[in-house]
Amino acid sequence: MKKISIIIPVYNVEKQFLENCLNSVYNQKYKCVEVIVVDDGSSIDYSDVINKYLEINYYKTINYGVSHARNIGLSKASGDYIMFLDSDDYLTPNSLYFFSKIINYNNYQIILSRNYTIDNEIKKNKYKYNFSRDIDEKEKLFRSILINEDEYFSCLETVWAKLYNKEFLKSNNIFFNEKMRGLEDILFNYECYYKSVSIYYLNEITYNYMVNSFSICHSFQNDLLVVSLSYINEFKEFLMRNNISDSNFPMHVFITVVRLFRKYFIHIINSSRFFSDLKLLLNNTLIYEQLLLIDSNSLDIYKKELLDLLINKNTVEIEKYVKNICVNGLLKR
Repeated sequence: MKKISIIIPVYNVEKQFLENCLNSVYNQKYKCVEVIVVDDGSSIDYSDVINKYLEINYYKTINYGVSHARNIGLSKASGDYIMFLDSDDYLTPNSLYFFSKIINYNNYQIILSRNYTIDNEIKKNKYKYNFSRDIDEKEKLFRSILINEDEYFSCLETVWAKLYNKEFLKSNNIFFNEKMRGLEDILFNYECYYKSVSIYYLNEITYNYMVNSFSICHSFQNDLLVVSLSYINEFKEFLMRNNISDSNFPMHVFITVVRLFRKYFIHIINSSRFFSDLKLLLNNTLIYEQLLLIDSNSLDIYKKELLDLLINKNTVEIEKYVKNICVNGLLKR
């Protein structure tokens, strides 16, 4: 039987969440598993939780971020396949069994699966395919991860609800970019999809993703602009290093900007902060160059107007317009 190494980064998550997460792993029918918990410099002492479980590999490091924690897990993993599990999420009861039926008879490099998104105890499932299959349409994968075009490939940017062949990651020198403090999953998966030759879609729900208002991705970060600019820059550098010309990248930059704007007005923040960050954004040469490459005819009316304002660098009008369409729910991801 092939071993699955489950890497769980932890940073100041409530103990009950971590315990629920670990219980979901240890209660699995499939037992050929290695559990690796990497504490990314939490101020919470998790020893009482960790000590409840046998054969758990626990590592503690100073706070360098989730990319560093996951890379530690990758360096320690001895399994044939890698699974990433966030400490406030949990697996479905037969998750590993479903995956095992595939990996023990095949050697796929990446296996995608379905997940529930749980918000206020309401479960949602966005995947549209109703059968397991090989994935040959890599261009669709790229368009989906960059511009959210294909609803059949939901949540491709996240590393959870997936298995990665360890030898595939190692031989291709794929790891998380530790310069990034956010959005690291997207670049990691883009590289995986680009370098892979065998991807399988498993039509089973294997993962419960918890919408946690206190998590990084659902809360406002003071350095959100810096995180977004760093992400765009690192992504562009990756494309250049690998001589990749992806026509979807300009639109992805715009979508990243849209997500950034929505963050400002979903969370309470004073207008002067938005205004100052906006000026820094518009003065970024890489972003501005990418915006100029976008065909606005592919956008809805609200994004088209926003793109025109950004290109013209009309900061006062941008602020008023973005606030209006965000408050009224008109600016979609």
